[in-house]
Formats: sequence, structure tokens, C-alpha cells
Amino acid sequence: AGDLQAQDRDRRGRGPEMRGPSVERVMALRERLELTESQIAALDGIRAEEIQRRSALRAELEEMRSRVQAGQARRSEMMALMEERRETREAEVASLRERLEAVLEPEQLEELEQIRSEARAFERGRRAGRAGFRGRAGFDADRDGVRGMRGPRRGNEAPSGQAGPGA
Repeated sequence: AGDLQAQDRDRRGRGPEMRGPSVERVMALRERLELTESQIAALDGIRAEEIQRRSALRAELEEMRSRVQAGQARRSEMMALMEERRETREAEVASLRERLEAVLEPEQLEELEQIRSEARAFERGRRAGRAGFRGRAGFDADRDGVRGMRGPRRGNEAPSGQAGPGA
């Protein structure tokens, strides 16, 4: 499930609706999905095409970024290009999904969906666990997970010879 950990936002801040299936992730699950050699070969062809597509997009964005920095293009042109890419991303994701579905058997697609479901549940649990250590007014969590006090004294303990709270 670690290979397919679904997050609300990926490292670029895009939500799940903007992320699509990953041929690399599917190939990494070859044993669990019981992929055949012909399926692996077909997926590898898709992977190579995706690398070329992503490289071309990166090159186009880098060219525009360079033009903006050199004063040859306006920032608004860069933003328009990025918006255009966002709009075409949904169609690209759908196309890739269709290509993957054409290679995988129905049972494999079911198993893949089960893996994705497990990964989403795992990530929701991880986020819920982290939420307890954020943002409660007046409380900090130290390394031991104890809230409120830092240093050697905790709770009702007092330095030797002094009465603690409630004594």
C-alpha cells in the first residue's frame, strides 16, 4: 500500500482529481497483480511514452520560465500556459487510465482498486494521527508526546523540597 499512498494533495499541491494513475506504480505491483510478461512489456511502452510526454511538458514550462526571467515574456503568459496545462491534464489522466485498463484484466483492476482503497484509508489514519499534534491553543507536543510542559518536570512533580500543585 505504501507504493500507492493516496494523499489529499501531492507534493505540488494538486488534489486527487488532478493526479492520475501511475504506470510506474502499477509496474511496481507486478507480483501482487500477477502481471504477465506481455502485460509488463505493454506497460513499459506506455511508461516510455509518458516519460517523453512529461519531459516535453517540463521543457516547455522551463522555456517559458526562462523567457519570463529574461524579460522576454510576461508573468501572465506563464500563468496562462500553466492554466492551459491544468485544463488538459484531466483528459490526459483519462487517456492514461483507458490505456492501463486495456492492458490489465478485470481481476487485476479490481485488485488495483483494492490497493488504492487501502492506501487512502492508511493515509486518512496518518493524517488524523498528525492532527492531534497541531494547532491546539496553548499546548505544544514535545518529543515524548506529553503536552503542556517541557523539561524534566511533568504533571504534579515539583523540585525536591517543594510542594507541587494540589499538595
